[in-house]
Amino acid sequence: MKFEFKISKLANQFFFISNLSEWHFSCRPSYNKKWLKITGPLSKAEKNALAEFKKIITKYGFTRKREKDKSKYLGQIFFLYSKKESWEKLGKFVKKTEFKKIKEIFKILQPRFNKIWNDRFEKILIVQVKYLKNYLNNPKNNRLFDDLKKILGNEKSPQEFTVIAIASPLKGDGITAAGGANIGDKHITLEIPILKNNSWEFEYSIGILAHEIGHIFLRKSKHITTILNAIKKLGLPKQLSSSIQPIYSTLEFITELIIESLAPYGYLSQKYFKFKPLNIIFSKPNLKVLGENLQNFKKGKMISGLRLRKLLVWQLYPLVIFYTESQKKIDKNFISEIGESLVNLMNKKKPVT
Repeated sequence: MKFEFKISKLANQFFFISNLSEWHFSCRPSYNKKWLKITGPLSKAEKNALAEFKKIITKYGFTRKREKDKSKYLGQIFFLYSKKESWEKLGKFVKKTEFKKIKEIFKILQPRFNKIWNDRFEKILIVQVKYLKNYLNNPKNNRLFDDLKKILGNEKSPQEFTVIAIASPLKGDGITAAGGANIGDKHITLEIPILKNNSWEFEYSIGILAHEIGHIFLRKSKHITTILNAIKKLGLPKQLSSSIQPIYSTLEFITELIIESLAPYGYLSQKYFKFKPLNIIFSKPNLKVLGENLQNFKKGKMISGLRLRKLLVWQLYPLVIFYTESQKKIDKNFISEIGESLVNLMNKKKPVT
């Protein structure tokens, strides 16, 4: 598998504005806190601009009428094309009034973005991308991705990917990359913090990249239809309990669970990484937290959906090991077992008394 990295100021500026607007639950509050600490409080004009941007981008969202249709996500325009092409394509993609507003919003936020981009984050991002490229260009480090394709992919699965590098403002112990797969079948966005070479955080960030590629493999296969059929057959609701935060559709939750069972803390990461997820993510203290999260769910309290999935990944390790080591592709039986694990969990939930 081959990886190319793209560093674009405009892509990073879009991400900066999008994240500050807090239009979606996937926006990172920790990034905003760090950026504002560096650049100072938002002005009234900036707050109004971000509120306006939130209205526009929410209208388009990550939506597509059908799974095979192209996404309406505005980010794909800024991530995929040059500065000139981006504005040209945006002008054809949105209404004229929206285009004018977006141009003005970028102008208003430009000085604040320049403070972080020109002074520090561009240089840091270049260094971090160099480390990642060196790792991924080593054939022995590609085996995880090869196995991922064998399990989730098919003959239509891409072999080459472009990674849109986004500068994360975070650094320190436990800080890893984050990512997204919302811009087509050959492009990934990867939010890259300052990572130490030869650290579990660095390897985990590679696992994040693998996880996002897993989403592309699933989209290119027929597995989404199989998951939907399993949800219906098992009698699961289309929307999970509102006590699981953020609120997921059952399809989203199961899709994430399947890919997480492989990477970044699933079996493929355990198999190929020097720093084993079983020793870190599923350490005794962390398992205690996951268990407490489950108990709160049974009591009807608000809980973390991510922690709930981590507990299920832990329970599903034997199943995933069997499929991986048998070189079996996931199938309806695999997906049914994943769904049944969720059914069992939902049935164990008791109302508050």
